[in-house]
Amino acid sequence: MGLSGVINEAAKTISLITIDNIEPALANISLSYHATVSPDPTTTVLDYNNEVKLTVTAHDGISKSVYTVVKEVPEKINYGFRKGSEKELWANDLLTKYGITNVKDANYTLAVLGTHLILSNGTEQHYFNSTSGEKLGTITGSMNLAGGAITSDKTGNMLLCNVAAKNTDFVIYRTNSVTKAPEVFIRWKYSLGVGVKMGAKINVTGDLNGNAIITVPTWAWANPATHSEFIRWKVTNGVAEAPEAIVVSNVSKWASGAVDLIYGSTDINSNYFVTSYSGNKLDAVNGATNTGIARLQTSTWGANSNFNCVDFVEFNKAKYVATYGGMHFSYSQCLGYMYDVSSLDQFTGLLNDSPAKVFVTNQYIFGNPIFASSDILMIPSPDGYKLRLYYTDGNCRSLVAWEFDCIEK
Repeated sequence: MGLSGVINEAAKTISLITIDNIEPALANISLSYHATVSPDPTTTVLDYNNEVKLTVTAHDGISKSVYTVVKEVPEKINYGFRKGSEKELWANDLLTKYGITNVKDANYTLAVLGTHLILSNGTEQHYFNSTSGEKLGTITGSMNLAGGAITSDKTGNMLLCNVAAKNTDFVIYRTNSVTKAPEVFIRWKYSLGVGVKMGAKINVTGDLNGNAIITVPTWAWANPATHSEFIRWKVTNGVAEAPEAIVVSNVSKWASGAVDLIYGSTDINSNYFVTSYSGNKLDAVNGATNTGIARLQTSTWGANSNFNCVDFVEFNKAKYVATYGGMHFSYSQCLGYMYDVSSLDQFTGLLNDSPAKVFVTNQYIFGNPIFASSDILMIPSPDGYKLRLYYTDGNCRSLVAWEFDCIEK
């Protein structure tokens, strides 16, 4: 059902955060080694609309604790996620856990549909239980995007796109379920701007059923890099308007598809954020002028990594931006960072030590460089009490999930 218990160890309570009716069901539970629980919710269907008592007996067969499972809506803290609530849900090797192999030109991007996390490698889209990390299969209508990308809004809609060269068809597909084949949302002959290719990254802010902004960076090779353009679609009442080519000034420029950009609201004049390789910086841009106004400089180790993905979320009145420095070389440092951007006053310094930094992930390196590609995604729960952060790195072969909450304890 997508519900996750919040444990208060001192009070011996497990809170299920929902106001909806819960059908009698089985549940998953994690116990200490050699402990037992009665009744066992993994084998006994229980009605969680009423208080449920679970007696946990320790390995000695004598010591016991009784936990009460309650359906409730607890108080929230005043702002943002609760410090100390950070919890790594799982961290898996794409090859050994799922049999997904990184190959040249594989483009790893992420989306979420309900309780499912979707990973695209550019040629097919796998989906997983977003809480446990269990692979469930490939989505209905899984397709070869020719190295293209996927993304999702925060309300249950996923977009998929192909990589298109200038004067060829660029297609954005859309679905709201892993069992519903994606349908064409936008088909457009790529004819605007100075770029020569587009589609290695796509992002959306807002609700695709209402108002949203879709962004797709373009690129053109040059050394040193000279490119800073993206294509933008404004979505109004679920309908995409004509595309626009936007050129950004005073930002770190790029020369390949290793670039990502996202708005902080559905107002085209609002700030947006862009990161790219090989600048390996994170720029905040004024949407009214399309001019960079603040920057996080390359991290201490970041010049050896590949910062090519960014996401934005509003959670419990706070505004967060996350980016991930993926593996580019075998000695890269592979870490995800989250920053509070409710104000840009502290959006200064380096990526790894900015005063705006509020969280950094653990590092996982399961593999070695083949093709540098990574993505990061932040998704709030529908009830607004939890925030999930997911990231993937094709070179590191990692797929990782973190969870935060804003529950007053």
